[in-house]
Amino acid sequence: MMTNKLQAPRADAGVSLIEVVVAVLVFALVSAGIVAGIASIQGFSRDGRAREVAVNLAASDLASVRSAVDPTSLGSTTWSTTVGATTYTVTRTVAWVAGTDTGCSATGTAPTYKRVDVAVTWAGKLAVTPGVSTDTIVSAPSRLTDPSTGTVMVSVLGADGTPRSGVTVSMSPTSGGAALASQPPATDANGCSYALQVVPGTYSIAVSKSGYVDANLNASPSTTVTVVAGQTVAAPPFQYDAAITLSPTYATVNGSNAANRPSNLDLTFATGSATYPRSSSAALTFYPFPSGYSAIGGALGTVTSGGCPAVDPAQWAQSLTGTILKAGARNAPVTAAPGGSTSIAVPMGGFSVKISGSAAYLTAVSQDSPGSPAGEPGCPTAMTYTFGSYSGTNYFQLPYGTWNLYTGATSGATTTPVAAGNITIYNSYTTVATGNQITLDPRTP
Repeated sequence: MMTNKLQAPRADAGVSLIEVVVAVLVFALVSAGIVAGIASIQGFSRDGRAREVAVNLAASDLASVRSAVDPTSLGSTTWSTTVGATTYTVTRTVAWVAGTDTGCSATGTAPTYKRVDVAVTWAGKLAVTPGVSTDTIVSAPSRLTDPSTGTVMVSVLGADGTPRSGVTVSMSPTSGGAALASQPPATDANGCSYALQVVPGTYSIAVSKSGYVDANLNASPSTTVTVVAGQTVAAPPFQYDAAITLSPTYATVNGSNAANRPSNLDLTFATGSATYPRSSSAALTFYPFPSGYSAIGGALGTVTSGGCPAVDPAQWAQSLTGTILKAGARNAPVTAAPGGSTSIAVPMGGFSVKISGSAAYLTAVSQDSPGSPAGEPGCPTAMTYTFGSYSGTNYFQLPYGTWNLYTGATSGATTTPVAAGNITIYNSYTTVATGNQITLDPRTP
């Protein structure tokens, strides 16, 4: 019995260290969950209050939109405001609508509307909480759609088809009508402008903006519209954008020799089926077609329209020499972002001329020799290019095609044909000069 008493557990025995650690861990986990829950509840509560404010801000902005005296002047905008300690961002997006989205090009008796979308978000918004968005349609009040006058809509689009803002619009009567009390506003973020209460008649509309051109390189293109009482007429959309600048570059001759080029050299810039002839000394600015431009040395033409098709590598027919098939092709087109610039290579043929004795001027006269060599398209409209005065051996470049070379005491003189033995041709598959005649062939195998 005494042994049993000695071995019995003591009533005041303590807990082990492991039990303490486990208890603390369980308490920490439970506490963390409680804290996270409280924080989440507070976050949702804060977002709930913020969302109520955002709804009020959106409703307030729509109210101001609906009360606008002239809805045509409404534009897209973003603004911020602080309520309490929270910053709210309100984004208003405005677009022209007439049955369907039209980009302010609706024409006819149907009224023109603007769709207004308002979105509000706030700083610290939980990811799971949706922002606030609402929209409305705003129509022009009756006083702006006077049945005795008309409305004119103007749309300006860039080369990529998106709107261009800040473009000045001017409008004047050409037949009937009357001078406007005030000119239309500059285009808005949707590329739109308008003229209200226009007396019926025919009007000329022009657009302008510094550094902009249309596809025909006009800095201030114009069009004509006829205004009918009680109707909205849309001018054809202007394709108008910030011009790009192309800077010509030229290859060396025979590896490393800088070439002399004609002082009156013509250049042609091609994009798709359109061509733009320019002087090499002109300001080389162009409409920023996304398809880009290829440069051609010389005044390009076609067999049927004159000019000189031989300067265009793409117009040389394929030719088989032995087992080698030769073909010509333009350089890959290049372009730049609207308002930007880039370099553009101008491919031409290269040659050297040795001028013995005193210095003399060099002159090149194009020759129409279709099919000689095989595949050459010819040059029905003669071109004369002039170089400076030279002595000894110098290197030159000319557009592709067949040329007669002369020297003389004055610029442009054709006094003395250059001897074939004094001519060496480079950058061409035709390497033999016949008399004073050379052919610069753009084709490669």
